[in-house]
Amino acid sequence: MQGETNSLVWRRLGDLATDVYAIAMNHDPEDIPGIPFFLAECRRKTFAAVYQLDKHIATVFDRPPRLSRHHSNSRMPLDVSNEELLVDVINREDMQFRLDSEGWNKDGQYSSATWVRLRYILGMFREEILEYPFLPATMRNGADLRDLSKRCHTTWESLPAHLCYTPGFWESGIPPAVCLMLTIVHLSYLQVDFQIYRMLGKSEREPLPQLLEFSAEILATLLQLGRSRDKAVFLHQDFSYLMLGFGLPSAIVLATALQANNMVGGQQVLPSCVSRSTLIRNLSVFIFHLESFGSHGEMNYSICAKASKVISRVLDGVLDSPNLASAHSSDPHSSFDIHEDTSTAVIPPAEPLSPDGGSIGAVDLPILDDEGLDEFNLPDWVSQIDWTGTSGQWSTF
Repeated sequence: MQGETNSLVWRRLGDLATDVYAIAMNHDPEDIPGIPFFLAECRRKTFAAVYQLDKHIATVFDRPPRLSRHHSNSRMPLDVSNEELLVDVINREDMQFRLDSEGWNKDGQYSSATWVRLRYILGMFREEILEYPFLPATMRNGADLRDLSKRCHTTWESLPAHLCYTPGFWESGIPPAVCLMLTIVHLSYLQVDFQIYRMLGKSEREPLPQLLEFSAEILATLLQLGRSRDKAVFLHQDFSYLMLGFGLPSAIVLATALQANNMVGGQQVLPSCVSRSTLIRNLSVFIFHLESFGSHGEMNYSICAKASKVISRVLDGVLDSPNLASAHSSDPHSSFDIHEDTSTAVIPPAEPLSPDGGSIGAVDLPILDDEGLDEFNLPDWVSQIDWTGTSGQWSTF
């Protein structure tokens, strides 16, 4: 079984993009005379699914996308279930009674088309983001990135209420599978801002406050998902990939900020809305989850063990610092506006080191330096994840 980073898999993905262009799926089926409504929607839905997958892979592995909106005029599929398309006899005129002006269904129902539409929207923003690493770092480009973030927020705030994630969804009686998809889409939305402010902050000596805020929210959302794992048995297989794909980059940013905050006496780096004590607590629970994944000999176990050891060392340094008591007593932020994790967790000690400085039972991963986080390289780290175990072939992303 080949992983997604195997060269054969990459060639097959390239073949998929070639096939999309070869059969003109990038062109809207409205241009095809006499095409049935259901078939036109199936073509749009297929193109949207391939398009968002292309953007996800390009984002995760730091590679240029193969499909571009500049070479496509295919419209977004309507929020119509497969049953309505293939069982009921419907046409475009019927849709005006079932859908709103933006193409969302009026009944608050969830279907595969719902998730395809949401991911397609995020894919368009991701495509814009993927252009900036190849552009010179100028003030104009920085302003454009911030404008991109605002447009993403505006688009997301305009979504129907039943598509807007809240932690209370897990207790609302909504099916666990729907709650999981709402959580994943919300994490993908937060990841857009994470990418934007990570690029903007590369020229700064300190991480931008917005980057820390979005990182903290991503981490809090994942920990909420961890508390709800008993409600969705199928989540156990995908949870580690969500924690690695979304959680570790955010945890690295937050741990680095805590480390810097500790060095300057707790008076700088952290923005006013981010609580130092909450970050320590949430990072502790995150470490607990990392240490619970996999078993010896598995690729992801080695990565999780290495990441857990490095973040544990940072927390150990923060908690053992003589400045902790004074910094904590002067911390005015007794609450955190982002949903915080209240699970009871013990800070795990740093994993014992072998004589050569590596982690016992873990392969050497130079992308996570034993002495700190300065050398962390996200694309290199992602390429070492064993993605073959995720269910549904990238279903969680």
